[in-house]
Amino acid sequence: MRKTSIKGAVPLIYMSIFLMVWAAFLLLYPKARREEAAATSVKVKVGMALPQRTRGTWAQALSRLSDESGSFELVDRGDAPEILLCPSDRLPEGYSVAGMLEIPPTKLKIADWQGAIGDGEKILLCVCKDECRIKEVVDLIEEKAVSALPEINLSFAGDIIPSRTVAKQMRRHGVLFPFKDMAPYPSQADLAWGNLECPLSDRYPSPGKGVAFIAPSETVRGLELCGFDVLNLANNHSTNFGTPAFLDTLSLLEERGIRYVGGGRDKEEAYSPLFLEVKGIRLAFLGFNCVAGSLNAGPARPGVAWVDLPPYGSFDREDEELVRRKVEGAREKADFLVVSFHWGEEYKHKPSPFQVRLARIACHAGADMVVSTHPHCVQPVELYGDSLIAYSLGNFVFDQMFADYTREGFVLRCRLRGSRLEEVELVPYLIHDYCRPVPMDAAATRRFAAKMREISGL
Repeated sequence: MRKTSIKGAVPLIYMSIFLMVWAAFLLLYPKARREEAAATSVKVKVGMALPQRTRGTWAQALSRLSDESGSFELVDRGDAPEILLCPSDRLPEGYSVAGMLEIPPTKLKIADWQGAIGDGEKILLCVCKDECRIKEVVDLIEEKAVSALPEINLSFAGDIIPSRTVAKQMRRHGVLFPFKDMAPYPSQADLAWGNLECPLSDRYPSPGKGVAFIAPSETVRGLELCGFDVLNLANNHSTNFGTPAFLDTLSLLEERGIRYVGGGRDKEEAYSPLFLEVKGIRLAFLGFNCVAGSLNAGPARPGVAWVDLPPYGSFDREDEELVRRKVEGAREKADFLVVSFHWGEEYKHKPSPFQVRLARIACHAGADMVVSTHPHCVQPVELYGDSLIAYSLGNFVFDQMFADYTREGFVLRCRLRGSRLEEVELVPYLIHDYCRPVPMDAAATRRFAAKMREISGL
């Protein structure tokens, strides 16, 4: 008979020892502990009971965290989530509060003055059971969810009218001359918006006087220097030289990759929202003109989006419903919605009751921001609910040098955290040489900050 070597028996001995240890483990390890260990391999279910206005943004942040950690998954409310994100005033039945996301009030900066507008926001992290694995996910969301929201920087500039004396200065000093001093402020943003109140076309020369405006097509280089991504055409001067020059403007902007809103080749285009995605956040823009003098778009007629508003028209229920319907429609498809109105009386620092009413109608319908133009001077900024209203940004590029209030304006810079306004900054300037905005010096900035705080009630 062949003898078994000791060397060959060693692996069998080790295997026998391992099996005996494993059997002892199964007998001695408490069943409850085994069940808990098994449970930790199952992802925690996280759901949301948040308003539609913010749900998409938080879903994006939580999806990013879920991918990074692998410890939880997003589910619908009906799939019995173990963690539920809820508004602070709505604790769902069967859940208890285990944590909270605190979003501070919106910061408002004007030069070296800084304040807060609004009340901030609190989101409850509610749980339906007390388990270690759930508590770990709550802690993770508390620590990282807010920072997982993308940061987006937006800039808004007021009336751009590169005609009349501005056109003369461009011929003398170059087409970039009116734009170059303030260009860094809008161009640094992820998205920049401006109010183009003048057709860009070479069909007609720019007149040296009057209130019918047109600028040469090469003016678009100045707009590009400022980095404008979106230009509002819903105003009383973009159609000054008729349909051909207006259509030239649309074609030129399209060729240069600059989007426009509030105007179009027909009524459908003029009244439709513009949607743009920035860092995963879907932004929407609408524009309406309320000042007489425009060619208003029809079913087959190029022009701008029009809404009646005093002092240039009556404001009735039909106009109110039009604005509400258009804003609500855009809100359904957007994470953040900007609505602009070209409105009000010239040279008045106080908005009319009609402006206030229309702005608030837009906010109630879903506008996150109302950014407006026309008075050729600045008007207040306010936070209405969670929505920012800037009633007038003032002139940006124009030749009105007859008073300090027509020379001053501000670039509105906004920082979003996801779809929520985190910080709003007013960057003031003074128009020089009948054409070019220049950042204010320190003394002028302090005076401007005091003025804006006074008229805004801050």
